[in-house]
Amino acid sequence: MNKKAVNKVSNLFDSFLEFLGSLSGYIIIAVMLIVCAQVVARYFFRSPIQWVVEFSQFALLYIPLLGSAWLLKHEGHVSVDLLTHRLNPKSLSLLKFFTSLVGIMVSLVLVWYGGRVTVDLFQRDILIPEVVPIPEYIIVGIIPFGGLLMFIQFIRRTRGCFVQWNSLRKEEHSSGLH
Repeated sequence: MNKKAVNKVSNLFDSFLEFLGSLSGYIIIAVMLIVCAQVVARYFFRSPIQWVVEFSQFALLYIPLLGSAWLLKHEGHVSVDLLTHRLNPKSLSLLKFFTSLVGIMVSLVLVWYGGRVTVDLFQRDILIPEVVPIPEYIIVGIIPFGGLLMFIQFIRRTRGCFVQWNSLRKEEHSSGLH
């Protein structure tokens, strides 16, 4: 692929991550509003909304899996500032490179194992016996999907960290600061 096509695909992926990050935020707002409506319905009208608990449970799975790649793109995940603030830029980019490699492995486990479980649930047509019966693969399928997004973003991050580290290394070498 040429550089222009790679940039276009990268921009599309970034836009998709922005959409999913926003969607995660909207789901959080929806959960908040629905739980408030549930409290009002239960305590003032003695008529609870039956599907609120299951919707909230499913949302608590979808929110982090839809938003985690977006959060990684914006470097918003938790880090130990006590350590990272003391590192020089070259060491910090090397640390991020290695943590991204670990992230790639973890996200591959999510994709592989989550994908196997999702396919199994789909083949067996398992339903979640709740107020609103829903195929379980629809709920569990977010795990390999979110893992795949994280995998792609970790690869992008790994590449960016390596390029930054290599650039800093060359800059240090050319200035004679070994």
